[in-house]
Amino acid sequence: MLPVLYGFISCRPGQTCCGRAFDFFLVSRRSVHRAGTRFNRRGIDSLGKVANFIETEQIIATRSAVTSLVQTRGSLPIFWSQPADIRYMPAVIVSPYADHASAFRRHFTEQTRHYGPIQAVNLVRARQTACRKHAIVVVAAAVYIMIAGLIGKTHSVDDLC
Repeated sequence: MLPVLYGFISCRPGQTCCGRAFDFFLVSRRSVHRAGTRFNRRGIDSLGKVANFIETEQIIATRSAVTSLVQTRGSLPIFWSQPADIRYMPAVIVSPYADHASAFRRHFTEQTRHYGPIQAVNLVRARQTACRKHAIVVVAAAVYIMIAGLIGKTHSVDDLC
């Protein structure tokens, strides 16, 4: 058997809102690159592919127009891992010698080429302990500062966290 789509499709024809008829479609596609279970696959690889990357497209079709909104999500694009164990929140391990900036840049360059302008949202839980959250967010913020060319200006990593 050849897998055609690793994801989810929902079709809701004949919907109405405010007296207007439309068809609603939801398509989620999971990337074949670096797929895995939650704690067994994290971070990014040297090609800029993040773990557990999913693209979700919402499509609304009327008689006269079709609109679409695409959202993507994936693991934080730095080299990190979280070995599975019996604890609720296993320790976060950030690779100290990895080239975070190159992989981060590859990831966002590919995303921008494929989707256009990107808006990134931090989905790291605010309730995580400060040191777990801090280790990963600080590295991501530092890489962002390097790539954005902000070094030497008045920004600091702590300002971005």
